[in-house]
Amino acid sequence: GHRLRPDFEHRPLGLTAGSITAAILEASGAKPAQFRALYGRLRDSGAAALALRDSGGRQQLLQPPPPLTAAGVRSELLKLADVSGSGAERRKTQVLTRLLRAARGSEA
Repeated sequence: GHRLRPDFEHRPLGLTAGSITAAILEASGAKPAQFRALYGRLRDSGAAALALRDSGGRQQLLQPPPPLTAAGVRSELLKLADVSGSGAERRKTQVLTRLLRAARGSEA
C-alpha cells in the first residue's frame, strides 16, 4: 500500500485539495486557470503539477533546493499530521511547496 504509518497509529495528514492546489501554484508559479485547464484534461493533481513544471513554469529560484530523499519526504509528510491550530493549512501548504520545489523528474 501507500501508507506512511502502521494501521494502529492512524493519524490523517489533514491535507485539503485547496492546500495541494495552492502548493502546486506556488511551487510552479502557474496561474489558477492554467492548473484548472490541466487538471480538467488530466484528472490528476500530480500529473497537472508535473505538466506545469515541465512546461517551464514562471518561477525561478536563485539556488535549487537539495534533492529529495525518501526518508526526508516521509519525515516531512508525517509532520503534517501534527500541524494544527490557527494557520495550520498555510503551514501545511508551505511544507508541500518546499517538497514540490525540490522535486526532480516525476517526483512531483
